[in-house]
Amino acid sequence: MEHFLRGGLVSEPPKTARSRRTIALPSYLKPRPATQATDQTARREAREEQWHHFDLIIDRGDGQPLNPNTLTAGWSRFLRSRKLPHLRFHDLRHSHATLMLLAGVHPKIVSERLGHA
Repeated sequence: MEHFLRGGLVSEPPKTARSRRTIALPSYLKPRPATQATDQTARREAREEQWHHFDLIIDRGDGQPLNPNTLTAGWSRFLRSRKLPHLRFHDLRHSHATLMLLAGVHPKIVSERLGHA
């Protein structure tokens, strides 16, 4: 979990062991983590001395953590550019849960996927 403390980004481990979970990716996304890792390795090798070793999957391009506000702002720009209604990035989580329930996924599975007890 990340949050801001006195102007800086702070990363902490999840509050509970249950909060750390594996999420299954749809088949069309399965190649993406390997592509990301390859791209990141190339960036790390190119920057060598300037690389920040945080062992992140997604970074700012130099190994440092990506500010969560960057995703929020990018999501807002994406919606505006396509003339779509405003939807908070966090609302995607709720939409995902609703779609799983409508698809007949058992509520217990949906709850676990969202990290709820």
